[in-house]
Amino acid sequence: MTKSPILLAALAAFCFAPSAQASDLYRNPASPHVAYFFKPAEYPFNFLLPNDMQSRPRVYGTEFDCRIRVQQDGPENVYQAFVTGRFTDHPSRFISSVACFQTAQKCDAYLNFMRGYLQLVNSAACQRGYYQGLFN
Repeated sequence: MTKSPILLAALAAFCFAPSAQASDLYRNPASPHVAYFFKPAEYPFNFLLPNDMQSRPRVYGTEFDCRIRVQQDGPENVYQAFVTGRFTDHPSRFISSVACFQTAQKCDAYLNFMRGYLQLVNSAACQRGYYQGLFN
C-alpha cells in the first residue's frame, strides 16, 4: 500500500505543529482563571462577554470602566459609549452598557462590537467627555 506524499506531509505538519502553551493564552483581567486562544488585538472586547452570552458585557474593573478611564485621562479626555438593546428570546432582556475609551476609534469599535452582540440595538452613541448619567 503506497502512502500519498501530501497526506504524509499534512500529518507531519499536524503532529509537529506547536500547540498553544498556557503562557501564550490571553488572560481575562476580570476573570484571571479564564484563558482565550484568540489574539486580544484582533478581538479587543471579547473578554468582556459574560458566560451566558446574553447579559451585558462586564466592563467594571477593566480598562474600559469609566471610573478608571476618567481617573487616568481626565473627564474631558475620554470618549464615552452608550448602548441600549435587547435579546428578543422569551422573556426579552433589555441590556444597557456604558464604557469609556481613550480614542474615538475605540469607542466606535465598541459600538460595532455591541451591534453584533445584541439581537436588537435601540441606541448606540459615542460622545467626547465623561457624563455621569442614567446608566452609571
